[in-house]
Amino acid sequence: MLESQASSWIYVILFTVFFLTCIRVRGNFKFLGAFFRDLAVVRERENLFDATMKETSFIFLVLLLSGCSIGVLLCKAVPLFGADLPIRADIPAPGFTIGGELLSTIVCMAIACGYIGAMWVCYTVVGKVFSDTLHTWLWVRGFTAGTGLGAAVFFPLALLALTYPDYTLHIVAAGFVMLILVKFLFIVKGFRIFFTESSLWVVFLYYLCSLEIVPLVITFGLACALLG
Repeated sequence: MLESQASSWIYVILFTVFFLTCIRVRGNFKFLGAFFRDLAVVRERENLFDATMKETSFIFLVLLLSGCSIGVLLCKAVPLFGADLPIRADIPAPGFTIGGELLSTIVCMAIACGYIGAMWVCYTVVGKVFSDTLHTWLWVRGFTAGTGLGAAVFFPLALLALTYPDYTLHIVAAGFVMLILVKFLFIVKGFRIFFTESSLWVVFLYYLCSLEIVPLVITFGLACALLG
């Protein structure tokens, strides 16, 4: 009964963010086209910085949807590799208690959203330190586009993980493959923007470890530590 109640609230969170995203994108499907363009194109554009309030709010919502969906998958993945039990501490709330599966999932959602936000900041800072503003924003928008488009897969996978717990391993594996694909496309774009000389291969390897691999390991380790 408690697990069913927890799942219901997780559905509410996911669908609330999903519907808000749909409302924002309604009549503005050009935003989706911009995502595909930002993920693949490295050509410099004069209107790169001309983001409207609607586009900014849509980007925020779609990244939030992606983060929450990844958080659900992360919560399902942790017992497979790390912690065995959900968080047992309870937090009183009006009309119900946040605990167990629900609290664990909310924590993982916060971790996943925090990871996306932290990486956005890291890419912005690193790009501006080692390059110019224009190329930095081309790079950051590539990250935003890849993560945002990933929501189209992460969201249904999160729903499947909640609905069919017996297939958790397969669903989590599919989510991991999608995450790797998103990362690969983003890394390729970054390579096309910045690494134009063969002598920069060593720098590229440092970047790969410090900004792509280590943060993922830390994020998963943090989830295991908090849920264990």
